[in-house]
Amino acid sequence: MEASNVYFTSFKATEHENLLQKLHCLMKTAGFETIDFTDKYAAIKIHFEWKSCIAHAVKIGLGSDQYKLITI
Repeated sequence: MEASNVYFTSFKATEHENLLQKLHCLMKTAGFETIDFTDKYAAIKIHFEWKSCIAHAVKIGLGSDQYKLITI
């Protein structure tokens, strides 16, 4: 199974970039503009314990624990 991409950014605002700008950059980098959401349900979750999400997905058979961390 191919490694999943995990996108990460610190949500500490700076004098040059606010939280909304950081979220926009994160979503653009992750490719949200190319996802077809027509007639589909989607859940987008900001999660501080993303490693536990990966472990749970492996446990219930939804993927592997191989991932590529992309820091923005």
